[in-house]
Amino acid sequence: PTTLTSPMTARLVVATLAVLLIACVASVNAQGKCTSLAQGDQITINLDLTPLTGAAKSAQFKPTVDAYAALQVTGSSAFMSAGRAAGGTATSKVQVSLSCSDTSTLFTVPIVFSNSSIYAKVMTVVINLDKGSINGISMNPTCNSGNNFCLLDNSAQCIGSSDVNPGYNCAGTYSGTTDGCDQGCSVVIWVAYTGTDRNGRVMQSQNLLPQAFQAWTFGNIIDGVYKKIIGTLT
Repeated sequence: PTTLTSPMTARLVVATLAVLLIACVASVNAQGKCTSLAQGDQITINLDLTPLTGAAKSAQFKPTVDAYAALQVTGSSAFMSAGRAAGGTATSKVQVSLSCSDTSTLFTVPIVFSNSSIYAKVMTVVINLDKGSINGISMNPTCNSGNNFCLLDNSAQCIGSSDVNPGYNCAGTYSGTTDGCDQGCSVVIWVAYTGTDRNGRVMQSQNLLPQAFQAWTFGNIIDGVYKKIIGTLT
């Protein structure tokens, strides 16, 4: 049988579907900022890895808002330390790019990962939201403001570069002359969130940052307080 639908009813149906669609996805406003994000929504983070020598590679991750996460890049240890035998003053870098989709880049922050002798053991970035809109992304240094004292281990060195990004991170020492390294020297970016989502809920993952969580040390990361997400180089 044929069902007759009035123009007014049809318009109401279309309008309702449009509202439901907008509510189901994170939107991007005219300025290109992520808006209307809530705890549990998905965003896209790209890590662009530039080694000591050679061309850069990247890895993509899709974490959820306010879920404290460790973004680990498999195969990154040997890739980032290749060319160490040549010595020199080169540094390898990680650029963290944030967006609401696979294609658009909204915010970036560069971080020094290694030089010929040491590498960053802890790299943390913080994403700030204001009522669900992303204001920016920044590195959260694990060394003091003078860049000479590791807040997590007073015996550790600090690594960074003022011309790349203000702030330094706690560093570990490579155990070999070429690609050898201590356990856990793959590129890992810790992601936490500050501010509020579209519902006014305060981000909770900021309370798990290394600087705020006193039980957090190089050798003591408590299971269950973070989600590990594995990515591969492309």
